[in-house]
Amino acid sequence: TTADTIGAEMTLLTLLADCSARPVPAITIDRVLSEGPGAVALSPSQHSAVVGLMSSVRTIETLVGPAGTGKTTMMGVARQVVEADGGRIWGVSHQAVAARELERALGHGVTIDRWLREVALGAVQLGRG
Repeated sequence: TTADTIGAEMTLLTLLADCSARPVPAITIDRVLSEGPGAVALSPSQHSAVVGLMSSVRTIETLVGPAGTGKTTMMGVARQVVEADGGRIWGVSHQAVAARELERALGHGVTIDRWLREVALGAVQLGRG
């Protein structure tokens, strides 16, 4: 972790400090996870992680795990849940390679620097409501 990375993270957290967030209703989460493609693709621990992410009231969440544990799969299912509730999910990473994976899974994956530029230009509206 470099000073630049920490600075970018702090800017991101400051920007999101005043944003509102609401959890996806449990009925929507349950419907998507039981009827959607994610119902087959998720292990019990992945299912729990997606439910936890989607039930959170935090504006920003993290998903951390070793390579090959299904983080991208879980984020793809999280996308289905958020979109079923009328929202949009962004994947933000320090690394361009990870941002491209998030773009593939979520439709919106960028580096922190690019995301901050897009927010500053008004291309990204913060908060879900």
